[in-house]
Amino acid sequence: MISVTSVAIITLIYFGFLFAVAYYADRKREQGRSIISNSYIYSLSLAVYLSSWTFYGSVGRAATSGLDFLPTYLGPTLIAFTWWFLLRKIIMVCKEQNIVGIADFISSRYGKSQVLGSVVTVFAVIGIMPYIALQLKAVAHTFDHLATNPEALTHSIGRILPGFPMTIDTGFIVAFMLGIFGVLFGARHLDASERHEGLVAAVAFESLVKLVAFVTVGIFVTYGLFDGFTDIFNQFNEQFPDRAHLLYLAPENIPYSRWFTLTFIAMMAFMFLPRQFHILVIENSNIEHIKKAMWRFPAYMFLINLFVIPIALGGLILANGDTTNADYFVIDLPLQTGHPGLAMLVFIGGFSASAGMVMVSSVALATMILNHIIMPIILRLGLAQKNIYHTLINIKRLAIMGVIFLGYGYYRIIGESYALVNIGLISFIAATQFAPPLIGGLYWRRATRRGAILGLTLGFFTWFYTLLIPSFVRSGWLESNILEEGLFGIAALRPLELFGMSGFDIWTHSLFWTMFFNIGSFLTLSLLTKPNRLEREQAVKFIDSPEARPIFITRERIDKAPTVVEFVELMAKFIGNKQAHLAISEYLGDREIDHKGSVSEYELPKLKRFTERTLAGSVGAAPAKIIIENYLETRGSTMEEVFDIFGTVTLSRTASREQLGVLYEAARIVASGKNLDNILDSILSLLREQFKFDLCVIRILDPDTMTLSVKSQQGMSSLHLGKSERTIDMETCIGEAFLTNREVIVNDTATMDKPISAEIAKREGIVALAHAPITIEGEPIGVLSAFSRASKGIFTKEFVELLHNLAGQIGVAWRNSEQTHKLIEARENERELMIAKRIQLSLLPSAFPEIEGFDISGLCVPARQVGGDYFDILAQNETSLDAVIADVSGHNIGAALIMAETRTLIRGGHEKFDSPAELMHSLNEFFYDDLTRTELFISMFYLRIDLETKTVHYANAGHNLPLLYRDNEGKIETLDADGLILGVKKGISFAEEKTTLHPNDILVLYTDGITEAERSDGEFFGEERLKDIIFEAKRMSAQEIIDHVLEQVRIFTGSHNFNDDISMVVLKSNRP
Repeated sequence: MISVTSVAIITLIYFGFLFAVAYYADRKREQGRSIISNSYIYSLSLAVYLSSWTFYGSVGRAATSGLDFLPTYLGPTLIAFTWWFLLRKIIMVCKEQNIVGIADFISSRYGKSQVLGSVVTVFAVIGIMPYIALQLKAVAHTFDHLATNPEALTHSIGRILPGFPMTIDTGFIVAFMLGIFGVLFGARHLDASERHEGLVAAVAFESLVKLVAFVTVGIFVTYGLFDGFTDIFNQFNEQFPDRAHLLYLAPENIPYSRWFTLTFIAMMAFMFLPRQFHILVIENSNIEHIKKAMWRFPAYMFLINLFVIPIALGGLILANGDTTNADYFVIDLPLQTGHPGLAMLVFIGGFSASAGMVMVSSVALATMILNHIIMPIILRLGLAQKNIYHTLINIKRLAIMGVIFLGYGYYRIIGESYALVNIGLISFIAATQFAPPLIGGLYWRRATRRGAILGLTLGFFTWFYTLLIPSFVRSGWLESNILEEGLFGIAALRPLELFGMSGFDIWTHSLFWTMFFNIGSFLTLSLLTKPNRLEREQAVKFIDSPEARPIFITRERIDKAPTVVEFVELMAKFIGNKQAHLAISEYLGDREIDHKGSVSEYELPKLKRFTERTLAGSVGAAPAKIIIENYLETRGSTMEEVFDIFGTVTLSRTASREQLGVLYEAARIVASGKNLDNILDSILSLLREQFKFDLCVIRILDPDTMTLSVKSQQGMSSLHLGKSERTIDMETCIGEAFLTNREVIVNDTATMDKPISAEIAKREGIVALAHAPITIEGEPIGVLSAFSRASKGIFTKEFVELLHNLAGQIGVAWRNSEQTHKLIEARENERELMIAKRIQLSLLPSAFPEIEGFDISGLCVPARQVGGDYFDILAQNETSLDAVIADVSGHNIGAALIMAETRTLIRGGHEKFDSPAELMHSLNEFFYDDLTRTELFISMFYLRIDLETKTVHYANAGHNLPLLYRDNEGKIETLDADGLILGVKKGISFAEEKTTLHPNDILVLYTDGITEAERSDGEFFGEERLKDIIFEAKRMSAQEIIDHVLEQVRIFTGSHNFNDDISMVVLKSNRP
């Protein structure tokens, strides 16, 4: 045995350690580093399900009833297979609706019914009291087992510690300690939707402790007291052959009806006990954790139940078959065999099992009591006119203590008469009553509030009559006549044989009748009644996924709406100033506030819903709804529905006065004679002012870039939407509108199937958009777009028709402007283009000289009708050959004229100069004034070849360095000579260099149109790539080399046309 002092001190130390764990978790949360946001902690926290019932009661049930303890764990294992669609859906709904508990969930589903929330809360408190009593009973009894002789067992600490009053026992002190823990880590803030990280961390740690403790004692019994599993089973069969049925699954021992009942109620209890719902749903930090918990939690249950039967059989063997203390074999066996340290570990494990359940249950039930019992009273009595935040949080703390001590009272009055498992099963069947309205509400659209209330009420009254009444009788509270004769002496009303149904155990009997009345009345009344508007709206939110929800055309506005500050003041009354300001700051973001301190008219309904949702996180959905409604009613504010974008309740599609007015004004603007920019701006201003859009844009096709470029916009800057230009493809909504030549309407951007458009819409808060193609003679030339941040579902058929007509008006305005410009420019362009064409043709040599030992070719490909590139091959005499390549900046008529003049000077005077450098100098002096005046310049490379010696003299005026392939060395070099571009500075001299051509050498002159050819990703063709291509083509002819280079440039850019002029000259020195 261990002294009372030692047990108490060790327990307090362990309890202090739990405080430290919880405190550490809360501190980390405040620092922004959650320690519970991982799948391991989530899976361990689910083990709060395994309370003292598992730790002690399962062994007791195995020793007395055999294997029927297994369904309690088989049920959660089976229900785990449904988590990815059932639990996942519940969690998603709760996070979206800011739901804080199971009562809040059920009441929110059925139109945020305050009555239904209260019904669920009352029944939950009554139903869970036996379970809390079970935990306190387990801790108190095991404490006394550990600290005193079992034969002198007493439940009064006064007998052990004379200084204490006789009325304060172990259970009272444990209840007080657990209540303090729940208050500190479950009621620090009022926002119940906020995760209680300290509480969850402590529960997860307790789960680990109880697993270690139970497995340790299991190993001790199996391999310490006996020689393994086989030895235990053999000794048991030899010593108690009459109890062999404990190990069999035969129907005569455990009827199928009982297996089904226990498995079913375990499935439902695991999901719908308030503490389980709280841990599973409210404390879930990441929905993906469900995937890991689906196998980790069943694995945990398997481990902790692995030694249940060995411990039960070992206890029976060592107790000579006595089952009086079967519930406590786990702690008795170490004590009886002289291992008090192990017994202390077992006690700590059992304490962990009980403490976790009591703490989480008290927090969950206290939240329900505050939200659905206390808040309605406060609101009804009008006590919420001032700041009651601190009052509410103190009420919640008192509720936590109250719940625990209600359980303590049940334990003191009734707990002694029932085994641990029996007490637990009473609560399991109570929790099962929540399943029909909850699961039905998730999948059945016709389910109604009246059906849910009636079903729950009848179900719980039947539960009370078939389970609690018998427990009261066995505790001596009531006479046994009611069990034998029935209520008022009516045999059909006997609690254990209701309406004459007999032959079933108490649990199957109770489950059948509770579900019969619960489900039956729920279905019947739901079919006979219709859900109201709010119930229908909530049904959509609970049943349909966000993507599948229908788009409602109706909108709302608030008449005499409160300002943002007034909404904050309202929230502060219930959640505190700090939380209220944090919430509104997060909501407002970059939303604009007008001079009245409010948001736009179309944003106010969203602000109202946000305020209600925020309050729901602290006081529940139903009270939050009442608070908002009462507040708006008090200040004279009303909600008004807006059914369509035109602001009228009914709207003729063909004869809308609003449509005709807008179209008439647009036609007047087009016919006004203003320039195109003013016309486009005026049409967008009209559209935005009439319909309050956040942004209206006109984009027109740019044929050069093949993108839709912004020509006019009204509203927020296009920077909010990324780049102004839009590529034309089916990956975006605007691209689809242009390519398909039809309107594209998205009334809810959350349902878009185009990732690019969806990402922009999500980032900028755009909830609805419309695109209409702008056409001329049926061919699209652009797109008219309208965007809304405030309202979904606003683009009706009537509005789409209007947008189509407006786009047609814009097309007319664009065509008129284009035709006017074309008429004005036609004569000028015709003459200029004819001149340009003649100049361009005269610049290029029509043929190349045929010189023995050389293969010569050249080519110029203008990017447009006129270009600035020039090359020429000039044969002076039989012993000399000149070659030149040049590039004038710009691609206009002026550049072409300069190049024509350059060619004339070179052809007329090249024989007068002894060297390329002298020619370059003369050209620079001649052109300097003209080039400076026109802000143009010329880059040029000029060379002269001695045909006998094949010596090359050359000069360079800032041109691309020619490439020279050396066949004998197998490498490529560049020809470089210092010299500025022509037209930059007068009086400069040009360096002249020379080299010699050898057989099969290849000299390539080119302009920057080749090396600066650009791919779609921005990469240039580059000189290195050109060198590689020349090296590959070294055995080709001069013309083939040019053709090969151009082909590779086209492949690289992915376009047949070029953005810049391209010129090349190739001189190949052939072998003699």
